[in-house]
Formats: sequence, C-alpha cells, structure tokens
Amino acid sequence: MEAVDVPVEQGSGRSRSWRHRLDFGRADGVEIRSDGGEPVAVPSLGEVAIEAAAFTADGSRLFAAGMAPDVHVIDPSSAAVIDTVPDVAGRVTGLAVSPDGGSLVTAGPPADVPWSDDEVRVHRLADLAWSPDGRWVAMNLEHAHGGGEVRTMSAGLPARPPAELRAPAAA
Repeated sequence: MEAVDVPVEQGSGRSRSWRHRLDFGRADGVEIRSDGGEPVAVPSLGEVAIEAAAFTADGSRLFAAGMAPDVHVIDPSSAAVIDTVPDVAGRVTGLAVSPDGGSLVTAGPPADVPWSDDEVRVHRLADLAWSPDGRWVAMNLEHAHGGGEVRTMSAGLPARPPAELRAPAAA
C-alpha cells in the first residue's frame, strides 16, 4: 500500500458530485464554494446559525436549517434562497432530503415545547407534477381515513378556445 497526499478541502459538507462544498455551523449562515472557486455567502439567511444541510442527488438544490423553525431551499449555483419550508420545528437539529428533493426529513423539538426531545418529521414537498406541455397538473391526495388517489386537472388556457370565444367563420 502506498501513501498518497490528498489536498485539504475547505468546508463541512459537499454535494455528491463534489461540485459544491459548503461551510456552516457558525453564526453567520452558510457559504457555498462551487467548482473550487471562492466561497459565496447566502445573503438572505442573515445571522441564522445553520446546523444541518443536505443536497439533492443531482446537487441542484441545497436544504439548510438550524437555529430557526424554517428550512431554506437554496440554489447552490447562485447562492440564492429559492424557497422556504416554514415552521418544521422549534429549531432544526438535523435534516435529510430525498435524492429527487420530493421529501424532506427533519429533526428538532416542536415549536410549542422547545425544551423537549427532538421529533422526526417527514415533509412531502412534491405532491404536484406538471405535464410536459404545462397544460395539466397531477395531484397526489391522501385521505385522512386512509388510502388516496391521483387527480389530474387542466391548468392554463385550453388548446382551442370555447365556441363562444372563437371568431365567426369567414364567409
């Protein structure tokens, strides 16, 4: 066996592709370093201390949370917060995201009893799906009494306007 020198890599987490590295765990949010470049702070997180972060499998989204009740969804290429999953816990102590970004698992004490033990919660983030042409949306609905169904509905303008809105036929 031969020893190999490996350069030190900055940060406390990385995407699966190793394209994005991140540094968190301080009182000033999170910094993202893409393709070995300089670190870029996520400006809209302000002074939130991030305690947990996870990338989707393709590295296109970063989920980060900590000393606050919300999970922030970040585009690591631009360091912009693109969405927020609100009020998941009193404080998020751990999180994991499914490879496709459709489900999020969080750990943390409930907001109403912040001194209690952590609760583990699963949040479904992707219950809607659009058709390739953007005209239909499919929804996954679960019923309180058990079971569920998938419904589709038209969204947007119809491919052909109703008869009362069409121009009269030319003579």
